[in-house]
Amino acid sequence: MPQDLPELKRSSNSLKNPLFRFLDRENSVLCKLLQTVKKDFLLCYEVCTAERKSTNYIKSILENLHADVVPPHWKKYIVPPTTTASNWLLDFKSRVE
Repeated sequence: MPQDLPELKRSSNSLKNPLFRFLDRENSVLCKLLQTVKKDFLLCYEVCTAERKSTNYIKSILENLHADVVPPHWKKYIVPPTTTASNWLLDFKSRVE
């Protein structure tokens, strides 16, 4: 996955375009979600390598991922309720790319 998503270039003309505003909002949500997912995986990694003590937040992420369930705070866009965490991550990766 890319390190960071590029921001869309804003101009007075582009801000008048409803499609641009829609894509700009979606890009913003995706950037924030990417940062959250990266942070959560880093926290889980640090717990697994004994660099950090576990917290209830990290335990809930690990339990969800172990059960192949998408953590609730990652659900920023609609997916079928039967979507597994592994399938969600593949879909998220393709959206980011």
